[in-house]
Amino acid sequence: MSEARNSRVPLLIAAIIAGIQSLALLALSAEVFFDISSENLRVSSGVGLLLGLLGLGLGAAAVGLVRGIHLARGPVVVTQLISLGLAWNLIKSDEDLPGIVPAGVVLAVAAVIVMACLATKSARAALADRPSDLGV
Repeated sequence: MSEARNSRVPLLIAAIIAGIQSLALLALSAEVFFDISSENLRVSSGVGLLLGLLGLGLGAAAVGLVRGIHLARGPVVVTQLISLGLAWNLIKSDEDLPGIVPAGVVLAVAAVIVMACLATKSARAALADRPSDLGV
């Protein structure tokens, strides 16, 4: 029992981080919706809706990881790859906004941790359709 529980630890770590990212996207979506002015109504509505849908999708994928659904891995990996690109952009930014570089570093570290957890043999085994999918 302990071995089975330990084999799911990387998967649970990835799911928790993806869940936190999902909540952050939903919070950003709410912030965009609450900050809509008449001048930028269309753009802000679209951005808020997009962030909300991304947050809900990533949250659903995080739940899928916890349940061991193999189809949840793809959306989570794609999101982390996008996060790495965004993190690079934030780190290399010329903006004088305080906290922009640390935000990029946090985003990059979270993405690398999630992808490393999903690449472990135990996570791949937990998400495999068939044992032969692992090539063992």
